[in-house]
Amino acid sequence: MRLRLRLSPWSFRGAVPGVVWVGADEIFSVSDDHSLCRWTVSKTEANFLSNALKDTIFPTSLNAAFPFAAGRSPFAGGLSIRSGKKQQRTSAIHSSPSAGNELILMTASDGKIHLITPTGKIERTIEAHQGAAILARWSTSEPGGAGGFVSCGEDGLLKMWSRNGMLRSMLAQLGKPIYAMDWNGNGTKLVYSAGEECFIKQMKAQNAPTKWRAHTGLVLCLSWSAVTDLIASGGEDCRYRLWDGQGRPLWSSASHGHPLCSVSWSPSGETFAVGSYNLLRLCDKSGWSHSLERPASGTIYSLNWSADGVQLIGGCANGQILHAHVVERRIVWEQLEAVQARQKVINIRDLSSEVARERLETRDRVVRFELGFNYLVVATIKQCYIFSAKNWNAPTIVDLKEDSGPVSLIRLSEKCFLLVESSAVQVFNFEGRILSTIQIPPSAAGEPFTEQTMAIANDLIVLRDQSQHSLVHLFDPQNGRTAGDGPITHNVEVTELCVNMCGTFAERRVTFVDQKGDCFLALVSCYGSAQRTAKVGSLISCLSANNLTNMLAALQDNQRLIVWTLPTVAFLERDLLPSTQMELGNSAELGKSATIIGFIGNTVTVRRSDGCLIAHYVPPFVAGLIRCVQLAQWEQAVRICRTTNEEFLWATLAGLACIEKNYQIAEMCYGQLEEMEKVLFLSELRSQNVPQLRDAKVAQFSGQRREADMLLVNAGRTFEALMLNLGTFRFDRALELATKMGRHLDTVLGYRQRYLELIGRKETDQRYLKHLSEVEIDWTHIFEKIQEDEAKANQQNKSP
Repeated sequence: MRLRLRLSPWSFRGAVPGVVWVGADEIFSVSDDHSLCRWTVSKTEANFLSNALKDTIFPTSLNAAFPFAAGRSPFAGGLSIRSGKKQQRTSAIHSSPSAGNELILMTASDGKIHLITPTGKIERTIEAHQGAAILARWSTSEPGGAGGFVSCGEDGLLKMWSRNGMLRSMLAQLGKPIYAMDWNGNGTKLVYSAGEECFIKQMKAQNAPTKWRAHTGLVLCLSWSAVTDLIASGGEDCRYRLWDGQGRPLWSSASHGHPLCSVSWSPSGETFAVGSYNLLRLCDKSGWSHSLERPASGTIYSLNWSADGVQLIGGCANGQILHAHVVERRIVWEQLEAVQARQKVINIRDLSSEVARERLETRDRVVRFELGFNYLVVATIKQCYIFSAKNWNAPTIVDLKEDSGPVSLIRLSEKCFLLVESSAVQVFNFEGRILSTIQIPPSAAGEPFTEQTMAIANDLIVLRDQSQHSLVHLFDPQNGRTAGDGPITHNVEVTELCVNMCGTFAERRVTFVDQKGDCFLALVSCYGSAQRTAKVGSLISCLSANNLTNMLAALQDNQRLIVWTLPTVAFLERDLLPSTQMELGNSAELGKSATIIGFIGNTVTVRRSDGCLIAHYVPPFVAGLIRCVQLAQWEQAVRICRTTNEEFLWATLAGLACIEKNYQIAEMCYGQLEEMEKVLFLSELRSQNVPQLRDAKVAQFSGQRREADMLLVNAGRTFEALMLNLGTFRFDRALELATKMGRHLDTVLGYRQRYLELIGRKETDQRYLKHLSEVEIDWTHIFEKIQEDEAKANQQNKSP
């Protein structure tokens, strides 16, 4: 991936400190020669506005976020610091989304803030700071700038203003100029810099801001990603650095030779751009560099991404406008490789052949494309192209709504795919027919969907709520209605999710990771089961489901690549789950902060923190074992396990056998795993002929004690239910059953006394103390009653 650059054919008489997007193909620029100009990017045509700035106004930076059809764009942009002129100097312009009334914030070196329209008319002027007002930004907490804006200046003050320019509060008072600031995605936090230090201010809390030393020189620019919650900074030490949302360091670059004056996150949060003197670098969210360009532009004072995240504009010191387009994005699926060569051209190559190449062209510039399941789906600004590997030259073309904005995300499954736009999620089949539309309620503070927060299978769409991050929605792609048992509610914010792609709807499982790094597996439909979620791991990140089986790959502790061969066994036999886990490679090879790119077939592709791609291979015996079970070829499955004699294969076969209720094979597998108590239990289970008791034992084997208790009671086997609860130390339930039976009250009290003596405790529960005063515990009598009831139960089992 790299940037294809183009400089404007002519330049202004002065530097261009700022440029912003004001439409899908229009930008707004301001320059030191007092010119306000609107550009048409595709035609490189400039339209000078009649309302030019006064001769005393000299701009230094510009930043905007107009309400394109694409929806809310992240407020990320560059900042440059210039000094030495006594004249009034415009230091920042930032636009506010407003229905039919777009306003631009323009700060000046005399401390004033001007609210102007895109036509250049000044609507309002505010006396804001002593000295230069360096920067002003609209709050991202509410649409239309209703949340007001914040400004900073050379006087070291950080002020919060209403949308009409009324001072609300003083957020910070420092003894040195505040040169950079930016909001987080929902407007609840603000990062700003003064000198070498950065600060994070909680807007709704009264506690002191988080402070840390970020650079060894002045911090000149900041940008906070609304998607990844990462902060990028640049400074006079000629380095850019990455921080998490709490200010902890993640990455530090090498020196670039010149101060870094601008930084800007792309709307997707996957990349960010850094500008300096004759330098423009495109970087991954992990910090490593995709590309380095050296335009003859002088210092790049400001950077601003388009809402679709594929175009970048910059204002340069030599008076030119820089326009860049992201190209050479590469996607690999099995033997197919897709590379975007130009704005409207994608090259396809079959890696298994030296001559199989295709050049695919679209009418408009490409915004997003995705390759998978032998299909290539390409979204342009106006159309969606569906290419099939069977015939690349005959795509299916679907027209997109003009007012829906550019596509921000494409997700593929084997039978359908989805397109995410600003206000809706549209589901199509590969013939181009729309299956359903899921409306997204507008939310000012809602984060956009990403590959980590949205997943699709043939019969299920999973997405995290944009505002309430602990809520996961489930939809049917055929009709857009709620699927399964409805949304999944977690007690902690969900950061990442995925769904398995194989099997029937009853086998569908949603895997998600919460903010603590705990990984959970959730049932889509419980089918009467009381348990819907099961924990499968800790310190987990970067989930990836396999496309051919229900295996799951993840990174543990950011450096261990692990694969669960049968994660759904967590609902059936939790003790078996660790045995189905295997580790690929070694942590020293992966390093920290690696990410999983894909899990296709038996190959797990991982990108290290330095950008290097590493392929790890799952032994093919796992997929072969699963295939044998699907075809009911149990002898061949056992033969595979005996040949390899690997613990994870025996554990996988044991789990598959339990799921398919082949307890003879399961008993054999547990024997190989040296789980003798389970071998004995399965032997007893196989010899059980009564269906109700058999189902109860299966539930007990799966750890579902309440369900086993319910099955026994409903079958009239109260004595067996009582003994089951005593065996699992559920004395309260056993006491309840004994009271209903009018029998075995002394049995419950006796076993509870023994239990308390073993753990060195005394009885304090008043219910048991009351019964102890009324009932005599005679173990001889207790054993006689137990033997009598066991004989009755055995006789009942033998009777037809």
